[in-house]
Amino acid sequence: MARTKQTAPKSTGGPAPKKRLAPPAPDDGAFRSPAVIYRPAKKKRKVLEDTAADPILLTLPVAIALNPPPADANKWCTGCDDGGRMVPCDTCPRHLCGRCLEFPAAVDEPGHTFYCPKCWIQGNKAIPDWTVDDEAEADANPAEAAHNATLLIRRAGPHVPYRGVFKAGKPLAPLQYKAPQTLRGRWPLSDTTRLVVLSLRLDGTPLYGDAAALVANHLLPYYCDAPFCFETLTFDLNDGIFAYDAAVDVLADRLTAYDPDKIIVFLTDHSTPDEGNLHMSKGGTASNEANIILPRLMPPKLQQVVRQARISLLVLQVCGALNVGPARDQVAQFVSVAGFQHAIGFTAPHFLPAAANTFLQDIAHHFLVTGHAKKFHHILATHYELGMHTDVVMYFPTREIHRYCWTHPIHRPYGVIRTAVPLGEYLGSQSGWFVL
Repeated sequence: MARTKQTAPKSTGGPAPKKRLAPPAPDDGAFRSPAVIYRPAKKKRKVLEDTAADPILLTLPVAIALNPPPADANKWCTGCDDGGRMVPCDTCPRHLCGRCLEFPAAVDEPGHTFYCPKCWIQGNKAIPDWTVDDEAEADANPAEAAHNATLLIRRAGPHVPYRGVFKAGKPLAPLQYKAPQTLRGRWPLSDTTRLVVLSLRLDGTPLYGDAAALVANHLLPYYCDAPFCFETLTFDLNDGIFAYDAAVDVLADRLTAYDPDKIIVFLTDHSTPDEGNLHMSKGGTASNEANIILPRLMPPKLQQVVRQARISLLVLQVCGALNVGPARDQVAQFVSVAGFQHAIGFTAPHFLPAAANTFLQDIAHHFLVTGHAKKFHHILATHYELGMHTDVVMYFPTREIHRYCWTHPIHRPYGVIRTAVPLGEYLGSQSGWFVL
């Protein structure tokens, strides 16, 4: 049988001639951007009741609703990550539900204060000290108070029985924890403050398997009735540059009014294999340097939205020449100027975006929901398969750049030699990851 040549579509970049960008055109107000879907927020309540077996199925997208009322920052139980009757902690953003803790009936009455197990174990200074007599009174055993000639001072801590409900500065009876934690973590947060997921895509890149859409769908269950925005803009800075300028201007105005607390931006593009120039048009017909393309994709009005957000993250879904060559310093400069707290890129010359999808879902969950951005090395430790494909580059607003590499004496006996890395830069002896 005669052998035939079969060519599959390339998932990464390739050569593209370098071209200049057209200057911005004056805004004539003719362009109208597609509507953004938002989730309105509910009013804050002291105790949240479980009103539906599956609130996600009953909550449909709502058309543009700018500046909805503030949502509860953490409306899911920190113990089981589920809903139900919940009581918020009075010293931190966590909630506990009635299925995890056996609350007294009067917990929601005025004068009662609730301290969650996380604050109790850490010995939060906001928890008042109490005496043994106070415990005896709460336990309805006055004989114990008479037995103590001196008053012993008690403080919250990991070795003290959990008395999480106080009244008038005195603890009530110990609380019974009825169910073990169903998720791994030390009482994680469920931060559902106003979020924007923005995807900037080169025209012609496939939508299937899109990391931004997967991350948005992963986060949506936590935002079933909280303010949430997912927006996608495609760009062609060669033939459609003026249309993109108008679209991003309208989007920036809308997001400014929306005032997000958190924003994550995905850039899906190709880069040239030599200098790491970003493609500006589909089909490899034009490219330019990163310090020219990135500010045009995210002009100052959009950068201002990023700077005002409490948490901001940029994900560069681009093949590796952008993050290993001279273009890397240009990316670091843009991250610093735009005000991103973190930016993530990949070094594989022929980067496969699908290989990083589960990693990016974990990143979004830890950075945007549980607030574990400082545990980045713990996230890497569970994604060694990604490390077999590519190194991970982290950019910081100080223009500092970290490159995280994974190695193994059998599965990956190439790349950076592990013994050459100075002691103390390994991210755990069992993870295989280290930072350059």
